[in-house]
Amino acid sequence: MTTLTPVKKAETPTTTGIPASQPPVIGGNFGLAPLAELPAGSRARLTETLRVWLAEQGRLGQVAARLGVHPQTARYRLARLRELFGEALDDPDERFWLELSLRVAD
Repeated sequence: MTTLTPVKKAETPTTTGIPASQPPVIGGNFGLAPLAELPAGSRARLTETLRVWLAEQGRLGQVAARLGVHPQTARYRLARLRELFGEALDDPDERFWLELSLRVAD
């Protein structure tokens, strides 16, 4: 008797490393992996900046106001986030998974 094994569809990881057809590993905050190797202070600042940037839908003036920082500081932090997350910040699906990861991390 021959048993058939299902064929798995090839998955290409997205810029956050999460396959497009699969949600992130919630327990490990997989979507936030680029922040993991930063020093604790930088990680906290950039995590909060990412959280506020997602909530404000990228409106830099409001991001700076909510964070209580100068707009140039908010721009610098966003540039750093872009270095870490790349194109994920421009993709609505990726932003969804990032926001979900942030909410689970709370």
